[in-house]
Amino acid sequence: MKSILILGASGFIENSIYRELSPFFDTDGTYNSAKGYDHNKHFYSFNFEKDGLENILKEVKPKLIISALRGDFNVQLEAYVFLINFVRNKNCRVLFFLSANVFDVFQHYPSYEYDKILSESIYGGFKIKIEN
Repeated sequence: MKSILILGASGFIENSIYRELSPFFDTDGTYNSAKGYDHNKHFYSFNFEKDGLENILKEVKPKLIISALRGDFNVQLEAYVFLINFVRNKNCRVLFFLSANVFDVFQHYPSYEYDKILSESIYGGFKIKIEN
């Protein structure tokens, strides 16, 4: 069965994705501070500011990594550089979740998937740079 790892799976949307995928795929996730996941065998405690991903990736052996990390920009950047190197050497892909902040220039009308991403905020600009 295809293995999926969701980084940040304790978030609202990410946890919904976990619940949708878990009946069909071998799905695991990470949590940072959310309570109630410590006894779940498919969730791993992960604080990317303190912990590395290497042990989780060795255990899960994902074919798809869904990333929805939030936090310190420099530490996120290190985590993404590590993920890029991991994916290059494995048969694995990364699905990167952006936030609505990447469209924060366009405030007066809705934004869609294929719209140009343009941000005034530091956070939105960071997410755009990571995706690129």
